[in-house]
Amino acid sequence: MIFGELPTNQAEDPILAHTLKVPGRTWCKGRVLTGDDVVALVAAGIERVAGARLAAGELSEDVAAAEIASLNAGEHLVARPPHNGRCNLYASAPGLLQVDRECVDRLNAIDEAVTLGTLHPCAPVLKDRRVATVKIIPFGVPADVIDAWRRIAAGLPVDGAALMGMGVGGLLHGADDPIKEEGETPPAPAAGSAPRVAALVLAAGTSSRMGGQNKLLRVFDGLPLVQHAVDAALASRCTQVLVVTGCEAESVESTLDRDRVSIVRNPEYASGMSTSLRCGLAALPTDLAAVLVVLADMPRVSAAYIDRIVGAFDPDQPTIVVPTFQGRRGNPVLWPRCYFAELRGIVGDTGARGLLETHAADVISVPIESDAILADVDTPADLADLLSK
Repeated sequence: MIFGELPTNQAEDPILAHTLKVPGRTWCKGRVLTGDDVVALVAAGIERVAGARLAAGELSEDVAAAEIASLNAGEHLVARPPHNGRCNLYASAPGLLQVDRECVDRLNAIDEAVTLGTLHPCAPVLKDRRVATVKIIPFGVPADVIDAWRRIAAGLPVDGAALMGMGVGGLLHGADDPIKEEGETPPAPAAGSAPRVAALVLAAGTSSRMGGQNKLLRVFDGLPLVQHAVDAALASRCTQVLVVTGCEAESVESTLDRDRVSIVRNPEYASGMSTSLRCGLAALPTDLAAVLVVLADMPRVSAAYIDRIVGAFDPDQPTIVVPTFQGRRGNPVLWPRCYFAELRGIVGDTGARGLLETHAADVISVPIESDAILADVDTPADLADLLSK
């Protein structure tokens, strides 16, 4: 891998080493710059970019991840398309996971640039559960490293292997591993171009303006408010749903289908929404393209509205996506992963409004024909208005 700074007008084809932002566009780290990218960067006044190029005989991170994942795929194990150097393997049938620990240890000993993590041996899995992950650490890997993986997978010797017993059991059960009941319709396989977007449902607040009652447990149209928000996220195109709880956590969690959502508790919920945002972002997997921040007190936001927001997101030009009604911005808001660090830096109870102003040039709007994206429940009057509809 060859790193360095290049004049922007000579920067076609390198791998971008750092995220770049210009008015109206953002290029995330790891993107291979195209001729059109170079023209836009030059026009924006960026004279030099830091990038990397593959050396002779190296494979790109996604090609290498897909190649190694294919070595581990089998009759009941399917590899999904790679993204950002990560390739996940999913069970294609229910059963118990069998893992050759010694083989995985030998594979992980080949080169620290490539790792394979799995669930524990004999872990029960259902169809479409993630059971293993291949991760490429740098932007590229020498071809001889891949050849060494092939030899071990084929049962051939490899000299100089030193065991690194970190692989088996090293795959954490994350929020993108839903456990489903038999007969439930599984999610569609990830398409090669489909970005992975998680729904992060913030349900930890104290309902301080509701006169002592937890608004999320109040019933609207037969269900608690929080369940409306979570059900809409589950029915949407989002690849996973993570709910952050805090105030009256057990009562809120009792309304949720734990087999279909992941839950994380925020012990600092009383310090404001920003703590729940940080808590949720920390619990999400690292292979997401974006996160949709869903407020649990907005029960009229439907799965169809969420799908329109997610559908407007382009991972190749990752902009913030905001729904609007009659020109007014609402929720939920979709944030590309290149903004996650800034989201984690928010403090207090103001949410991400300040970031939207800071990055106004990087925001696109999706018009929604309903005021549901504006209607949250903060007070008894808000609740009464909701119940009257």
